[in-house]
Amino acid sequence: MSKMYLALQKANLILFLANIFYFAMPWPIKASAMSSLIVSNEQGVPARICLTSAPRIDNFPEVALDFRLLDSGQRIVPNLSSPDIQAKENNSSPVPAQIISTAAGIGLNVYFVIDVGNRTDPLLVKEILRSFLPLLVDSKDDITIITDQENVSYHYLKTTESLADFEKSINSLPNERGEGYRSINNALSQSLMDIKNQNYGCLRSNIIVLIAGGASLEGPPEKIATFITEVKKQNIQMVVLHPPYLADSSLPALAYYESLARETYGIYKKIDSEKDIQGALQIFALDKERLLYTASYRTNNGDNGDHKVTLLYQNQDITEGSGRYSITISPPEIRIVSPSEGSIIQRIATKRSESGYLYDKNLQTVEFTVAWPDGRIRNIMSADLVIETPQGPLTAMSINPMSGVPLKFDWDIRDFATEKEILLDIKVIGTDEFGLAGTSQAVNLKIINEVPLDITLSEWRIYILYAIVIVLVIAIIVMIIILRKKLSNIVTSGVVGKIIGEVRKTIVGGRHRKGNMLAKLIIIDGPAAMINKELPIYTESVKLGRDPEKADFVFFGPDASSSVSGLHCRLERVGGSWRIVALSTSGSETFVDDQAIPFNEPVSLYDSQTVRLGYLAQQQVVFKFLVEQGQTNTTAEPERITNVVDQTESSDLVNIEDIKQKIQTDQSESEDPFKEFRDRS
Repeated sequence: MSKMYLALQKANLILFLANIFYFAMPWPIKASAMSSLIVSNEQGVPARICLTSAPRIDNFPEVALDFRLLDSGQRIVPNLSSPDIQAKENNSSPVPAQIISTAAGIGLNVYFVIDVGNRTDPLLVKEILRSFLPLLVDSKDDITIITDQENVSYHYLKTTESLADFEKSINSLPNERGEGYRSINNALSQSLMDIKNQNYGCLRSNIIVLIAGGASLEGPPEKIATFITEVKKQNIQMVVLHPPYLADSSLPALAYYESLARETYGIYKKIDSEKDIQGALQIFALDKERLLYTASYRTNNGDNGDHKVTLLYQNQDITEGSGRYSITISPPEIRIVSPSEGSIIQRIATKRSESGYLYDKNLQTVEFTVAWPDGRIRNIMSADLVIETPQGPLTAMSINPMSGVPLKFDWDIRDFATEKEILLDIKVIGTDEFGLAGTSQAVNLKIINEVPLDITLSEWRIYILYAIVIVLVIAIIVMIIILRKKLSNIVTSGVVGKIIGEVRKTIVGGRHRKGNMLAKLIIIDGPAAMINKELPIYTESVKLGRDPEKADFVFFGPDASSSVSGLHCRLERVGGSWRIVALSTSGSETFVDDQAIPFNEPVSLYDSQTVRLGYLAQQQVVFKFLVEQGQTNTTAEPERITNVVDQTESSDLVNIEDIKQKIQTDQSESEDPFKEFRDRS
């Protein structure tokens, strides 16, 4: 009796000293707060992406890989949407990814660390363990139970995927409290070591469920801090379910439970009844930790070799590690299926237009197929129909094939309109979404254009009509030439011919029907036959030059190599005063008293002035201009008779009075000097 009394007194003393120690120390959390539920204050904020599988490329270029999106407390971030995730390969630009979520995508790795000492109610421990049975998945979750026996960790249930084994282990746990105090420090340390050796990393959730009452967790603060650091390092979730015993809530060591849960972003719950157990498990939401995401995307990188895949969350790279795969792709294999080798395209002309014949067939369908030697089905982004010509390949047309639409060209063959057989070689070049191009074998074709006889005859009728018109035009031209020749013979013969001949021998600038000479030119230099000759002027305007079609006085002739222009200058009398205008369009100048005058500007010309047309030693013409005395302006409109001076003419100049006398003589001999002309006509 005295021994029991002494033992109780000793226990009370220890309890009293522990209370004093607890309230004297600055513990981070008071025991009065330990009944509350603590959850990570960073829960739901994405912290990292954990890839759980290698990229799957069975449907390349479609790529898929599984991942988990975790917050700072290592819990799954739910409700992820497609716009949040992008995939990036090597140095290519990111592409959007489609997101699929699987509720029970991965298994869990759960360690139950339990206190079997005298400070924890064993029945409550067993009830807590049984409450996990509906939440665990048979043959998928790893389950381990670790206890502490005599300060040594003990695997009460080695890691198993069997729920039957788990339940069997629960039932075999003692129903009575153990003898004496048990520390669970060693059991916790063993669970950390086991998880580290399993090396799951973030491939599945690593969870430690600590079920202990009283001061089972103890040790100096630095030891607990080391334990917390290791939990964080291995991305472990802590769930502390605390069934207190007696007055343990007043012990300072109990503060470590809440500190452990809080510092590891875990959960702490004081368990007094079955109701508390269910409430804690609902908040814990163990089933959500199985959530697995799958990102699928169509890669934009067609390089052969290794591909490194990184997932971006809202354009931020928070992926730990990277997925890798290797690929080898080949260009597409193109084959023309229609028309076949040696095909003949027969066309019949329906009419003829200005540009050629119009045929009954203008379009030829060219169908082709695409095969993938590497087994990687991709999109054909463009296809070209190429015609081999002597000048080189010619692209006839290009298309951008659409998914679900037959691969074909509607080739316009209207350009091949000649009436003959045309041989062609055609090819198809297809380019995939990565820029790899494949070329088909050449297919030889023959285009035969036929023109029916009725269209040919119709064409010949037009040619005959053209020929008749041409013949008629030629006949009319010949008749005009013959008539002009006959008329010329009439004009140059008889009295009329004699009169005209006499006049043509006289070099004059023109005359009034009734009037006198106004001025004259004395040739100083020019054609040999004209030197020292006088050229009388009877009109108030006379043109000088080398071209008989333009000039009144012609020097040297149109074919001579003279510096005198075809139309060189014009002499004109205005208001009784004479003036000269330089008209040369070739730039050959006109000089008055050796002074060049401007082009197209009238310059006064006075009696006895010397005029030079052209340049020295280049068949120039020099004359002196003389004004007849007593001449005034002529009011009557002059009738000008243009005469050409033939440089080969050697006869003397004939005076106009002689011509008049000749005409009077001929008139006396014949009352009608034009009778011969009328008789001939």
